[in-house]
Amino acid sequence: MTEHIKMPDVVPIVRYVAKGTQTEFTYNFPIFASEDLAVYIDGAKQASGFTISGAGETVGGSVTFDAAPATDAVITLARELPIERVTDFLEGGD
Repeated sequence: MTEHIKMPDVVPIVRYVAKGTQTEFTYNFPIFASEDLAVYIDGAKQASGFTISGAGETVGGSVTFDAAPATDAVITLARELPIERVTDFLEGGD
C-alpha cells in the first residue's frame, strides 16, 4: 500500500533574515514537488541559484543557496500549489 504524505496543521510559509554566511534555510511543511515551493529574497521571486530538498516529506526540508544571501536580506519560503480541477463531472453521466 502506498503511504500518503500527511498535511500537518502548520502555516506553509517561513521567513528568515540572512546573516550573510548561511546558505541553508529549512521549511517545516510538506510540498509535493520542488516546484511547489516559492523562494523569495527581499520580496523578489527567485528562479535559480538554489536547490530544494524534502519534496514529498511530511516534515519539510531545506533550500540551499549556491551563494549565501546578503546580510539582512529577508528570505521567504512559501508553499504555492497550483489550483486545478482534478475531476470532470458530465451532466447526466454515470
